[in-house]
Amino acid sequence: MIDAQAFGAELAGIVKAATAPILSRLEALEKRLDAMPDPVNGKDADPEHVAGIVMGQMKVELDALRNAVDAIQIPELPDLPDFTALIDAAVKEIPAPKDGEPGPRGETGPAGRDGLDVKDLFRADGGHLIAVMSDGTTKDLGQYVGKDGTDGRDGNPGRDGTDGTDGKSFEEFTVIVDGERPVLRFQRDGVTKDVPIPGIVYRGVWGDGGHVAGDAVSFGGNVWIAKRATAEKPAEGGDWQLAVRKGRDGKDGEMKAPKPNGPVGLRGR
Repeated sequence: MIDAQAFGAELAGIVKAATAPILSRLEALEKRLDAMPDPVNGKDADPEHVAGIVMGQMKVELDALRNAVDAIQIPELPDLPDFTALIDAAVKEIPAPKDGEPGPRGETGPAGRDGLDVKDLFRADGGHLIAVMSDGTTKDLGQYVGKDGTDGRDGNPGRDGTDGTDGKSFEEFTVIVDGERPVLRFQRDGVTKDVPIPGIVYRGVWGDGGHVAGDAVSFGGNVWIAKRATAEKPAEGGDWQLAVRKGRDGKDGEMKAPKPNGPVGLRGR
């Protein structure tokens, strides 16, 4: 790259050296003008004569100055480099970063202690929960049960409590048959409460739909009884109880020849 300070100093030296003769000639011309004689015998000098002398001298000096100026050689400035290209080239020369080497491995620490299991729990004084660990030590897990509350205040003396409801008597119960299952019905003061009496009611072959506890159905040649209200298929869950299992098929009969003067009969195998 160009050193601007050094280049400026070199250029100033060249200009100073080239203009030194011009400055010298100007200084000599000033001295010659100052040395011109004053008018003689008290008469004024002829202006045209003086002007001619001055013009002649000035022409010579100006020609010399012009030649001196033309002789000055200004050095050509060198082409400035492409700084962008220089920067790109410098960046490309920077080596790509590499992963550092792994550091030394530290020593293996001591093995940790085995974990402890809780073997037992018990409640200590003050409602604290105590854990008994597998190594025999105990740990207080803090209070988990509140302390006993204080006794309630006594009721106001002399004031009777409200009367309780009357108990139910057998006279208020009736047994009715609601469809196929008996129902125990309680009635009092316009209030009716029905309580179905458990029992087995055969509902035929099982089909899609709901059943209540005590319903008996045929399914797969077996008889099943519902243990609770359900809509599932027998033998596929726990809502049904097998009551009667299907029997084994009997053997086929064999046709026998009739006896003389007797009826045709069958003989089993």
